[in-house]
Amino acid sequence: EPRVTVGDAFVELLIPLVLPIGANLLLMRQREAKLSARLYTVLVKQLWSVERVEHGGVTMYVHRPLEGDDETIPVVVWFHAGGFCVGGACGAKDLETFNRLSSTVKVRWISVEYRLAPEHPYPAAIDDASTALEYALSKYRNVSVGGLSAGATLAWQAAVRVGKQRLASVAVLYPFLDPSMSSASYRDHGHRLNLGTFLPAAWAAYLGDDDQAKRAQTSYLRMTKDDLRAALEGTALIVLTAKADPLHDEGVAFVDALRDHLDLVHFDIKGGHTVAHDLFCDKEGGNKLFDAWAHRLQLRAETTPAE
Repeated sequence: EPRVTVGDAFVELLIPLVLPIGANLLLMRQREAKLSARLYTVLVKQLWSVERVEHGGVTMYVHRPLEGDDETIPVVVWFHAGGFCVGGACGAKDLETFNRLSSTVKVRWISVEYRLAPEHPYPAAIDDASTALEYALSKYRNVSVGGLSAGATLAWQAAVRVGKQRLASVAVLYPFLDPSMSSASYRDHGHRLNLGTFLPAAWAAYLGDDDQAKRAQTSYLRMTKDDLRAALEGTALIVLTAKADPLHDEGVAFVDALRDHLDLVHFDIKGGHTVAHDLFCDKEGGNKLFDAWAHRLQLRAETTPAE
């Protein structure tokens, strides 16, 4: 099975995060996108066919497995990481995530080219995420949604906005939720790979001084049981946090706020802010996450009646 090498994974992860922030944010985005897209282009054709789709002003890439594709397999709408201001839909980290998932369960995945800050601040990314998810729900029968870091936040927010009890699962991996950045995990782990510099710059690019937008980022803590049921009853929520991640504590707070109201599985693994690669990652914990995610996807596929 094709894999991004450890060396490629390290370079791809490290380069965007050690470049200077602020005036060089555009340079950072361009370098990250170029390297990640190059790895993606080399590897994607080995396992996937890709179709570009435009809907409601949003660009999406539908990935179908070269083997085992049919209309009954699960569909996952996916949002990339990058602090709402870096990255793109055709990235190597996302490809590696679905290469790994598809080794257990065949899926189609739709990667979304949502608009990036600072050119497109809040709520542009959420609007695009909701448009993409609504498109998938209107077209396919067994739909889940997920994302990594900032993409995890978009997946959750889109699920709450348009889910309406229609989603099989929501995968929230290392959610990037709290613009206050006041947790102990920020203080303890923000120095890792310059995340302590990048994350505040990302929030500033995305939210600016908009206090209403900042409150909206923590609105999940204020959702009522009825609100959650209306959006996500019957939907499995899978959450990943990592003990050495600056985002650890806000992810745990997210879980604590929701665990009594939803079908929720939480994996709190060793390591830092990466899941698709074995580098700096708890391999055993990552395997448990992917097994649980695949199980939820397959379970819905088996219980969805044929047309």
